[in-house]
Amino acid sequence: MKKNVYIFPVSLILFFVLTFFIVLVKIYNFSSNFILLLYLIFFCLICFLILIKKKFNVFIINSVILIFFLIFYHRTNLTESFYASTLNSFKDVNSILGYINSFPKIKKDKIEYKVKIIGVKYDNREDYTKIKPFNIIFNLKGTKEINYKNGDLVVINKKVSIPREKIFDFNYRKYLYYHNIYGLVNANPENSKLIDDNINFFLINRIFKQTIYKFRDNLVSRLREALSEESFSFILSIYFGERDKMDEELYDAFCNTGMVHLLAISGLHIGFIGMIFFFFFKLFLSKSKALVISVILLFVYMLIIVPSASSLRAFLMYTLFVFYFVTGMRTSRISILSFSGIILLFYNPFIIFDLGFQFSYLATAGILFLSEPISNKLPKIIHKKIKSSIAVTISAFLSVFVLQWATFKRVPLFSILSSILIVPLFGLIFSGTFFMLILFFFTNLSFLAKVIDVTIYLFLKIIKILDLIKAINLPGIPKFLSYLFLPLIILYFYQMEPFVKKIFIKKKSKKVEQLLINTKTLIFNKDINVSIEDKEVI
Repeated sequence: MKKNVYIFPVSLILFFVLTFFIVLVKIYNFSSNFILLLYLIFFCLICFLILIKKKFNVFIINSVILIFFLIFYHRTNLTESFYASTLNSFKDVNSILGYINSFPKIKKDKIEYKVKIIGVKYDNREDYTKIKPFNIIFNLKGTKEINYKNGDLVVINKKVSIPREKIFDFNYRKYLYYHNIYGLVNANPENSKLIDDNINFFLINRIFKQTIYKFRDNLVSRLREALSEESFSFILSIYFGERDKMDEELYDAFCNTGMVHLLAISGLHIGFIGMIFFFFFKLFLSKSKALVISVILLFVYMLIIVPSASSLRAFLMYTLFVFYFVTGMRTSRISILSFSGIILLFYNPFIIFDLGFQFSYLATAGILFLSEPISNKLPKIIHKKIKSSIAVTISAFLSVFVLQWATFKRVPLFSILSSILIVPLFGLIFSGTFFMLILFFFTNLSFLAKVIDVTIYLFLKIIKILDLIKAINLPGIPKFLSYLFLPLIILYFYQMEPFVKKIFIKKKSKKVEQLLINTKTLIFNKDINVSIEDKEVI
């Protein structure tokens, strides 16, 4: 028998508390100690009211939220102090030791890597000093001479520089900091060298490098040889999360048509791949075991893609769903969404400033809250699955409409119509191409590559045609409105609409009643007139 666990309000409230804390500290420059003091005062007031009302369940909820808030407060302060001390230490460092922590981004005149620094050599020392790890961007000039791989241990004989604070109006240093990147190194090939794997004391990193990362490199290499450049870049984007190889005009076409979310690995991609693993293992295992194995394989898949907020959110939600199913605990989908957000906030407190995080969570929350009421309003003549698809599309559009407006100052209004057709079509292409890629990997049949090329070519042709319908340019609006818009819509559908409908029905019934009275009066007066005329005739 499944257990009822009423934790949805706690997770959602905690998510909002942590989010507001970061926003107040980083955007509005409130002191974190001041916010902590206010929260403790508020907690004491709640406790006082609880003693009066004897609502002990409310006390437990508030206590849980307070504990997590204190842990998060400590985590954020540690991050801030570590960042400040790391920046101060850069001036004394002349050489760094670290391992490549990302797949290479090949640009015009350089290759960009993310490197996790594990040791530094100071000016007055000959040996490397082990330090608390931090990330930097390593720009290696000359794309042909050296090509490091994910997991390689490297020495860079170059000073780490603090990123520029601003590039025009864009705060570049803060952007990197919010993505856990503390410094930059621009170096020539002679300034860096690969270190023998035997001294790599990160055993798990070496295992990944020799198995998962090697498999990925071989797969990508075969796809590069077999597919056209356009198809290859599209496959890299939708399956591996790499967009840097995509043509700029094509990427802009996805942006202009409001279809750029198809290129980001999100719930659609993770959910489909997870279900493939699940249904395959369900053929000879129990449902619970098949789900657990699907989570493990999805974790491996996450290791071979470029991670993003949307892919992490989707993976965490899938994992939490499996956890609740296997343990027999019941919860709501919005609770799972909230928990995934809390986990990401503890992993990186500043991830809420990532646009991908904002779009992903707003769109998912909108779908969870709005798709059902919107579906109920669609004509009953429409098939249930089509209604569901239309409702999901409208919900996602409404959820991110104002954020898209505030960020890009333009909105592709036509996308709400095109998405109803394009998103299901993309789902078919994604699934069909996925199976063809598996067959191609094991059989190496060239005609499969041709079929993939033609399929992708036709799909991209549709996107380019839709790009001819230009987005509507809009005046700038404050960004905070985008975070209020979805709650207001939810408030309308769940609280205000029944009230408005009740008033409307009352008014409508009064109008109908008045219309009936007027009709009766008109008929009655007509009967009187006729009778008088009849008398005169007589």
